[in-house]
Amino acid sequence: MASSSKKIDVLLVGHVVDGNYEKLIARAGGNNINLKVVKTVDHVMMEHLLTLASYDLIILMVTVKNGIKVTRDLREEYHIKSMIVAVTSEGDTDKQRSDLIKAGVNQCEVMPLTNGKMESVFNKLKTGMGNGTFKKHFFKALIVDDNRDDAFRRHHEKLIRKAGGLVSLSIITLTAVQLQISYDLILVTKASKAKEVRDKGFTSIMAGVTSSKEQFTAFFEAGVDHMFSENITMEKLLPLINNLNN
Repeated sequence: MASSSKKIDVLLVGHVVDGNYEKLIARAGGNNINLKVVKTVDHVMMEHLLTLASYDLIILMVTVKNGIKVTRDLREEYHIKSMIVAVTSEGDTDKQRSDLIKAGVNQCEVMPLTNGKMESVFNKLKTGMGNGTFKKHFFKALIVDDNRDDAFRRHHEKLIRKAGGLVSLSIITLTAVQLQISYDLILVTKASKAKEVRDKGFTSIMAGVTSSKEQFTAFFEAGVDHMFSENITMEKLLPLINNLNN
């Protein structure tokens, strides 16, 4: 694969990963990749939920069962549109590989990995990135909400993910990890929380959400840029998201 100026972000998952695989993948990618290695599928979830990491390519060197589970979670719950490749063992059956594809894996390769197999993966990735088939999340969002009913959080978390964002949730206070992340969009449900976020130095676009229009002034005084009445819809959210890159 020819080198380009833009680095490709790759996540490699598996207990059997060693330095040889890392070198092989880097070489097939034209030494133009940012490669991160994690051991288990649980670490994949942590990457997305805690650090809001986003990858162009995810390579799974795990059991078929775990590969199916993590792929379904990434596709259905987190709306991941990155390319996912499963590396299967010689003992795995064609049906098992078919099940991986049905779960959302884009390509299956059989061990041992070779430079030719990985070049095939990167060629498909390059084509898919060019035509929009494969793409990373393009913005990061933080929801700050301390209501006991989490229906609000679930609704807006799902909405943001469908719109192409990665989401971090703050229930009571921001964690040490959350304080290290640069967000593109912050949603708050209380003016006091908006002030707290601004006081911590965040300059991201912030939107307040409340059913009481009488509270709009307090939100704006606390540093909010935009206000929504409760029950945000995709139609209402998209104009704000589209302005993030402007």
